[in-house]
Amino acid sequence: MVRTAKARHRLVPPLLAVVVALALVGGCSNGDDEAPPTDGGAGTDAKAGTDGGSSQRSDGGGSSAGVACTNGSDCASDVCTKGVCQAPTDTDHVKNGGETGVDCGGAGTPGSDGAPACGAGATCTRDTDCTIGVCDHGLCASGSPTDGEKDGDETDVDCGGAATPGSDGAPPCGAGQACLVASDCTSTLCTANRCVAPSPTDGIKNGGETDVDCGGADTAGSDGAPACADAKICGVDDDCQSAFCGTTTKICVDGQSCKATNGSDAAGIDTCGVGETGAAGAQHESCCKSLPLPGSSARVDKYEVTAGRMRQFITAVGPDVQSWVNGQISSGTTAGQTMSTQIPSAARGFLPSTDDPTQPLNLILQLGAGVGVMNTDQPSAQQGCFNADGAYGAATYWEPSDVLSSFGVPGRYYSQAHLDEKPMNCTPYWMLAAFCAWDGGSLTTLAQQSVLWGGEQYPWGSSFFPNPYPKNSPVSDFTTTVNYFNNTELFYHFPDYSNSTNHNDNSGYISAPGRFALDATSATSASGEPWMDVGADMMELAATSGNAVGSAFCDYSGLGGGNVSSQCDYTDDSGNYHSNGILRSQGLPVSQWMGGSWEGHHNFSQTEQPFFDQHDYTLGLDVQYGKTGARCARPAE
Repeated sequence: MVRTAKARHRLVPPLLAVVVALALVGGCSNGDDEAPPTDGGAGTDAKAGTDGGSSQRSDGGGSSAGVACTNGSDCASDVCTKGVCQAPTDTDHVKNGGETGVDCGGAGTPGSDGAPACGAGATCTRDTDCTIGVCDHGLCASGSPTDGEKDGDETDVDCGGAATPGSDGAPPCGAGQACLVASDCTSTLCTANRCVAPSPTDGIKNGGETDVDCGGADTAGSDGAPACADAKICGVDDDCQSAFCGTTTKICVDGQSCKATNGSDAAGIDTCGVGETGAAGAQHESCCKSLPLPGSSARVDKYEVTAGRMRQFITAVGPDVQSWVNGQISSGTTAGQTMSTQIPSAARGFLPSTDDPTQPLNLILQLGAGVGVMNTDQPSAQQGCFNADGAYGAATYWEPSDVLSSFGVPGRYYSQAHLDEKPMNCTPYWMLAAFCAWDGGSLTTLAQQSVLWGGEQYPWGSSFFPNPYPKNSPVSDFTTTVNYFNNTELFYHFPDYSNSTNHNDNSGYISAPGRFALDATSATSASGEPWMDVGADMMELAATSGNAVGSAFCDYSGLGGGNVSSQCDYTDDSGNYHSNGILRSQGLPVSQWMGGSWEGHHNFSQTEQPFFDQHDYTLGLDVQYGKTGARCARPAE
């Protein structure tokens, strides 16, 4: 009988079939060291079965570590290196040793190689196999800050752990919740592994505060911290005790004239102190800084009012200052109450209501600005405020050339930035009183000025200041003298010292507040800080009592608005006769002036001892003078 192929196949001896099969299996191994198998993706095993089980061989086979092998499948660890089976490790890139994922999971199980917990997406058999502690349907879940579980690196349910690797982005924890470090808590205060509620006395910026233990009263989650003191960080005005938060700096300042400190607006606002602007080693601070007055609840500004700060006032209220003042007084605002006391009713009608240069009592004229003054008879012709050729005025308020030309005055020699840094001068009393009220304070009183002056002959002590600089020699050490009698001795002129006598502008002899470190009061605040320039640079007018009446207010500006009176006729120091004065008032209240000036007040000859007294001049409120300024006082913070 002929046999078919099928029949032949059936007749293959069983033993031969086994031999062939073994030969075929043996032929699959090349006998070389086997490289670690690919893991088929992070946290998974390409050799793993579909059931997601462990990497242990399903037949329980494989040799132990140290036994000879030809490839990984010969070994229980699936790792054959140089013909020897290796023990499983958590860095061998193979899922073995009880691991549930490649080099991760399985901790605590028999035969574990100590692998760490697995990340999201790795295979797992129980929650402890996963870094976030959640094994979901055989896979490690990813943590969430809203899953209602304490997972990931969270220190409590859905919070904390933001600063640690593996964070799920949970927010900081609230008071009473678990924590490990300060950043785990909204209060940034972790005590005994529990978050502590923020407080205004914990020495930490938290609880909505804008600075340490202050500010943020209007923010959600506020801890009730008080408003911040001067120079502290703020977000809005209410964060500050002064109610003034810097517009760009976000720093509390004592006066609203110092809120804007951006670009050219910074001149005269944060340029007070030692050293000229831009010079190496200059130490400047807010020109509105105030210090507690000894023996008083009031504070007094460390520096005199600058022209730059006055500019902020004019920008804010506009040219009709009179309407603003009257409106504040009638509304009973804090500023209005101050002005009703410090600006006598007899003087309020003289406040400027326009900046039209053709109108009497206009704003430009009352700001000095180099265009002269209203009353040229008190205390001397033009008062050092007229900057026409040959006049050598020293007005510090800058106006553009087109404005000055309407008064027949040339443009200023110095820039606005240079002049804004200097003390405000050449303006009548009522303008300075209105400024201080708008700025959150009031003019200093005689009593306050006396405290600043102290009990010695001079504000800085009992000895007259030295002047070691020969005439026409520029000062190099500002701790050795004060800015007194400078227009004669010529030891200071900024800017352009080398050209100080070749033009008609004397404002360069006036120093910005705080430049002369010797002119610091011996009286100090509780923090040990002195007040600057009380003795020299500028005389300072004091708030009027309103009782004494001075000489008549005669307006020689020639702008009309009244009748010329022979009562105003006078002959000036040069022998010129003036008969064009309009009598504005038979007599206004007076103000006393404190200290000496850059021009040499109180004794021009410097022969009398002492050279000057605390208060030596008493003049009407209408007087505009190039050697007189003011400083503001403020309520306690």
